[in-house]
Amino acid sequence: MHDTLRALRAAQWDILDRFAALDAQLTDFATALGQGGTAQAAAQAAAAAPVAAPPAGAPAPAQPQEGTFLFETPPAQEAPLPTAPPAQKAARPEAPRAAAAPAPPGPGGPARSLEEEITASPWGVKKAHADSALEIRLGQKLLLAMGILVMLLGVGFFLKYSFDQGWVGPAGRVAGAFLWGMALLGGGELARRRGYRRYGLWLAGGGIGVLYFACFASVGIYALLPEAAAFGLAVLTTALAVALALVYNSMGLATLGLGGGFLSPVMLGLHDMDRLTMNTYILLLAATAPALAARKRWTEPLTIASIGTWLYAAHWGLGPVALALPFIQGYMLLLAMAPALSDLRGLDNPNRKVSLLSPLNALAGFGFTAMLLWQEFGREYAAIASLAYCTLFLLLGTALHRRSRRDTPSFPLALVSAALFLALTPPLLLSGGWVTSAWAVIGAGLLWAGLRLEDRRLTVWAGLPLGAALVKLFWYDHPVLFLNMHFTFFRHGFFETWPERSVTEALVGLALWFVVRTLAAHARQAPASPVRPAQALPLYAGVLGVYLFAVLHIEVSALFWDMLPGARATAISVLWALFAVALMVGGFRLRHAGMRTLSLLLFGITLLKVFGSDVWNFSTPYRIVSFIALGLLLIGASFLYYRYKDRILPAPENEDGAREAA
Repeated sequence: MHDTLRALRAAQWDILDRFAALDAQLTDFATALGQGGTAQAAAQAAAAAPVAAPPAGAPAPAQPQEGTFLFETPPAQEAPLPTAPPAQKAARPEAPRAAAAPAPPGPGGPARSLEEEITASPWGVKKAHADSALEIRLGQKLLLAMGILVMLLGVGFFLKYSFDQGWVGPAGRVAGAFLWGMALLGGGELARRRGYRRYGLWLAGGGIGVLYFACFASVGIYALLPEAAAFGLAVLTTALAVALALVYNSMGLATLGLGGGFLSPVMLGLHDMDRLTMNTYILLLAATAPALAARKRWTEPLTIASIGTWLYAAHWGLGPVALALPFIQGYMLLLAMAPALSDLRGLDNPNRKVSLLSPLNALAGFGFTAMLLWQEFGREYAAIASLAYCTLFLLLGTALHRRSRRDTPSFPLALVSAALFLALTPPLLLSGGWVTSAWAVIGAGLLWAGLRLEDRRLTVWAGLPLGAALVKLFWYDHPVLFLNMHFTFFRHGFFETWPERSVTEALVGLALWFVVRTLAAHARQAPASPVRPAQALPLYAGVLGVYLFAVLHIEVSALFWDMLPGARATAISVLWALFAVALMVGGFRLRHAGMRTLSLLLFGITLLKVFGSDVWNFSTPYRIVSFIALGLLLIGASFLYYRYKDRILPAPENEDGAREAA
């Protein structure tokens, strides 16, 4: 390792030597250009005159030395240089340069330790700066934060110790805590005015924390104040924190104030307070966060408000339905619409991820709404609420589209949220396979909207309901609803669940076919579309092909299991061969080599099945049918290659070397 480092250092010194020589040449050239003709005449006169020898004992002029850095002053020579002959040009005196540290030794200089080489390297200098910056951050932030935390603990220990020793009465202890908090706020303001803004903000945050602790001590420890009075002091502390945040332009103080505001009812134990009062208080806190987001572009308070609001609703409850429903809708509208309204007004969100709060808050609001309506009136009313939420987000997406805000994150999220609430409606109103069909139709509609609006995000999100429909169909509907045993037969017979099953399978297949057809048409009409439908087309076409093959295999297998069990394997072999022929025809018609390759592969699998299983395990009549049908289909597929070979091979060349038209 040391040898490799020293070889690299040698190469570095060689490059530096070359740069030093080039720098000297450029300096001479620039000086000659600057002096002009006068300098040239003076130089000729100086060349004709004899050059005086330097006085005895005088040091020789400094000359460039190899191995020095650019713009460094080289060390003095040990012996004076010889004077130039009279016929030569006099040596040009160099301009004095600023003294610099001696250059590091070159490859031939004295060896340095590995630590010295690393420290002298540019990487070592950067590391030293990074270490210094880290030290400053630790000194400024970590020590201050730990100091405030330790001070808060000290205040708490003082209150407890003073209580144990009987030094100060409960009223004096609580008053002292309030005074200490106000003193920290005053110290923060003083530090801010003297130029220590960050230091002052930390002190102010510590003061807010001490005031919250004093409110808690006045009720939870000493029971000096009524709960309503302590709650009023906590509300004033929250308002003070938000006001200071606006004055100091500090998002941290606003986040601290809102967090303390949501924790105050829990800390003070206000479980018996009137629900109308508590709901109004939470509504005011929830309204503060969007106001701060609109005024100061602060996003973290909105996150704190979202978490605190719904945790309060889950833990405390909201009261009877008539009282709870209006407040739930108010919470949802304030928290879910805030990011979208910012995009609607054309304001740039510093944190674009905050737009995800819109669907998350809407889902939380819908969850509480649906739960209350289902318990009180039935699930049909919950479905009505789902449709109402879907309509709300459709209107929001329409407004964003009309104001040309389609490039904002809120636009696709609004449409996806509308599709999500629309997808939640079928399970509340319908059951069985109808839910699967509805999800497939919603996915197809979302993809159509994405293509129509030229929004790739919507086309990507469309895969979710389509995928959910396929997963539910094969992993829930068939084994649980239709009682399909191992995808082979149905427990109650083929025709028992056939009406609902066939409609479900047909609607899902039609939705996939619509998606493939729409993507193909869009790819032909707009090949340069930003949605890039040509990339998604093979995926959805493959899904459609696999879906058709799986459904046909399940249905044919179950039908022959009930009607003609001995011919079941033969029917499956014939089905596979027919599907291979269909792929072959589609491959020739669309000039798609992949489809023809899949067809040949399926033919090969069918032949292996026939010769490996059918010929040994079934009676002669079914064996004859299997072989004849498969043979005819193979002959027909071969004829396709004879008939349409020109669609595969390139057109032959004529005598002039040009391709003939097929």
